[in-house]
Amino acid sequence: MSNELVDWESDPNGMMKVYQGQNYDLGQSIADLVDNGIDEGAKEVDIVINPGNFEDELFIAIFDNGTGIAEDQFDDIMKLGHSTKTDASKLGVFGVGLKLSSLAQANEVTIVSRQGENAPSLRRISAPYILKNNQNKLMKYPVSDADGDDSPAYKFCYQKMLEEEWSTFVLLESIHAVDQFVAINENYKTSLSKELKRVMIHLGLTFHRILEKEEVTINIGNGSSSKCIQPLHPGMPMEDDIDFGTVSSNQQTVAYDNNNVQLNVKVEYIILPHTKTIQNKSSLEINKGYKRANDMQGLYIYRNERLIQYGNWQGMFGNGVNRNDEHAKLGKIFIDIPSDHIKLFGLNPTKTEVKLPKEFLRRLLDDSKKERKWGPIENGKEISFFDAFDKRYRKDGNAHKKRKEQLGNITDDVTSNGGEDGPTISDPKARVRERKKKLKPRKIITSVEQNDRDIVLTFTGSDEERDNFIESIKEWRTNE
Repeated sequence: MSNELVDWESDPNGMMKVYQGQNYDLGQSIADLVDNGIDEGAKEVDIVINPGNFEDELFIAIFDNGTGIAEDQFDDIMKLGHSTKTDASKLGVFGVGLKLSSLAQANEVTIVSRQGENAPSLRRISAPYILKNNQNKLMKYPVSDADGDDSPAYKFCYQKMLEEEWSTFVLLESIHAVDQFVAINENYKTSLSKELKRVMIHLGLTFHRILEKEEVTINIGNGSSSKCIQPLHPGMPMEDDIDFGTVSSNQQTVAYDNNNVQLNVKVEYIILPHTKTIQNKSSLEINKGYKRANDMQGLYIYRNERLIQYGNWQGMFGNGVNRNDEHAKLGKIFIDIPSDHIKLFGLNPTKTEVKLPKEFLRRLLDDSKKERKWGPIENGKEISFFDAFDKRYRKDGNAHKKRKEQLGNITDDVTSNGGEDGPTISDPKARVRERKKKLKPRKIITSVEQNDRDIVLTFTGSDEERDNFIESIKEWRTNE
């Protein structure tokens, strides 16, 4: 058998078509570029989506205040497949994210960076040049107009970099992917405005843990004004109604063995409120991005505090068929991939999908079938995760309506009887809520004494006030 080897050549023209054909939404591309800045220590990221007056004037730029790139490192960093990120706390793995995510949107990609007080360095990937000349070449000068002047977009970004002391910006010009979000029955700016909202929601979801900790600030705007990206927690923790709010299993551990390496993967089962019981309008924002509520059910996969993928059961629900069921849209499973074992968990090079190992999914499925208590669902009976979110979907809408009707009857009766002797209802918690709502507060505790873990209260109210007070304490304890 011959031991001879030959070079495996690639055609620059053909490969550029592959790079530009990657299936990125605009939000995914921008999130990937934001990741690069955060990986390099950025505490602030500024995204500019400047529409111009026409589609061919649109440009997108991402600024960050990370460590920057030195001139002597630039060419290595720009190699496809070359990654200098060996730190497991960083998201970069394959060394293609910046290039693919940028080229998926734009024909011209310019990166300008500097370290400290050094002069900025520049590299540009020009798809038209590579397609025309069939050569993989990087340019060290920006896009120019017909008169040879730097493009208006580059001038704006370079000036912004100097004035606001950013260390790096990535500029996308000649946006070929604009057709992906411009609707055929809308004008360009209307479609772009809607796409901007989807981008903001995607960023709020992707970086919600980082934003919640206030580790990084991400702003987005058109270059003259901007908004701060707000964290959007897909588990809706603000929905804290004791009867109908979000239910969490808290973090569980699923053990997974791979080639004699045992991993303890952190998972959390979440059951959302029924749509009819949601109290905060902001909770519904998570369903207004690139995916609607039905497509948001399933697995939520995190690595290093980034939400890499959301939605899709990967065969765990529906007898192995990847489908979304209306009755399952309230169920979510949060999974934290161990940082130092990312290759075992199937993260693709574009960082838009994680294909979990079958054995891990089997372990996760077995764990999800364990019978647990899910707060008030099914009156606290121990049932599986799948049964719990199904029962919440089927029952909570009517139960919430019944509670509202009961409270309405109490209100009507209290009003007609001058506030005396309202009807008795079956839900004592509803009675407590109603009494707390109707009665004016007055001092009923005259002293508090504490002895080790015992607390003695001196109570001066009526028997009914005492009973309501005790019910309130019980309700608080349950809620905790």
